[in-house]
Amino acid sequence: MADQLFSQGVDQMKPGNFASACPRIERSYQLDPKDWTLFTLAKCRDNEGKRTAALGHYRAYLRMFGAMTGAARQKHAGRAATATAQIAAIEPVLPKVKFIWETPPPAESRIVVDDIEFRPDTLDALLPLDPGTHKIVVQLPGEPQRTRTVTLAKGGSTIIDLTPAKPQTDTAIGAATGKGGKGMTGPGSGANRKRDPAKIAGFVGIGVGAAGLVAGAITGGMTISEKRAVDERCNDAYVCDTVGMAAVDRMNTFGNTSTALFIAGGVLAGVGVTLVLVSKRVPKTAGANVRMTTAIAPGMTNFVVEGVF
Repeated sequence: MADQLFSQGVDQMKPGNFASACPRIERSYQLDPKDWTLFTLAKCRDNEGKRTAALGHYRAYLRMFGAMTGAARQKHAGRAATATAQIAAIEPVLPKVKFIWETPPPAESRIVVDDIEFRPDTLDALLPLDPGTHKIVVQLPGEPQRTRTVTLAKGGSTIIDLTPAKPQTDTAIGAATGKGGKGMTGPGSGANRKRDPAKIAGFVGIGVGAAGLVAGAITGGMTISEKRAVDERCNDAYVCDTVGMAAVDRMNTFGNTSTALFIAGGVLAGVGVTLVLVSKRVPKTAGANVRMTTAIAPGMTNFVVEGVF
């Protein structure tokens, strides 16, 4: 089988079909690791453009040649010279890559570049790769794999940081945009803008209070309407007919409801405004304070918010 695969591979190399030839020769070498098969595989990968693989095969072949003696060494002298020359030609054009990590990755981590897997303990070494675009897959234990691509030019060295990106927090976003920073709890921080319960309660209070004031205004208008009916159906001594008495009852009901809505709505709106104004703010002076006073009299409800913010 090894001889058959080798012959097929050599036949495929003649018309330049290296993509089909090289896998056959490589499989032949796996089945029967002969020295000339390894040299042929190196030449095939070299012609295919996979210079990194060819470099490894040429070096492995020279190690085998170094162990040869006598007639075998003489027979392979020409191949060894070719391998040495090709190594000298390939090494300068191969880009070197060093993978780095902020902290040592778990031992079970997998780093796969194209179809070649590198162990985590190779992170400190300069690794040769072919020029061009490569897909890098990083698989950490218990996490989904992360994929990225990198394009390498001929020659030179490149450092690729494989450290997983840290998720951004509200504080980190604030620091990056200049609004808030690490450890800040002021009104400019992203966390406070989103999660300040006092401010949220304040806006809710303003909304409910405003709704109460609107409802109070509506029932107040209904009270005025019923007052006109009372004036028409009752005399100066407040003696009324049946329609007038019904209007008196409705006027009292609407009037009391309107007053209660105005009071409740005004209180809620005032408290809401206070919560929004003082939410998470630092007073400018040590004696700064806020207070709200309420005055209620017939026909008038007055709310006052005063203090230093």
